[in-house]
Amino acid sequence: MKFLAVSLILVFASTASASGGNRVLALLDNLSIKESHSIFFKNLQDMGLEVTFKVADDPSIILKKYGSFLYDHLVLFSPTVEEFGGSLTVEGVTEFVDNGGNVLVAGSSNTGDILREIAR
Repeated sequence: MKFLAVSLILVFASTASASGGNRVLALLDNLSIKESHSIFFKNLQDMGLEVTFKVADDPSIILKKYGSFLYDHLVLFSPTVEEFGGSLTVEGVTEFVDNGGNVLVAGSSNTGDILREIAR
């Protein structure tokens, strides 16, 4: 299982790097995940990606402004979040993907309904 997780992370990192856009929004359950997953985030930064970290329920989250996406990639390491903050919705994430954005979602046995909807 650990091998699969590492493989998926490497695929995301290489896809993010190759797609041309370098802006990543990482939404976390809490900011300690930034430290516990520091090797992953450092690899993204070493590939030239600019990572913005926010807690998933932060009221200032904006994915799109004036018709343009502010990020090229979205990392959702927030399995227990019940609702995203700001203007982020399931429909917004779907639109982001439909317009070429990359999304990496981490889940757990406590995964909230909002991430389950995104996965569907």
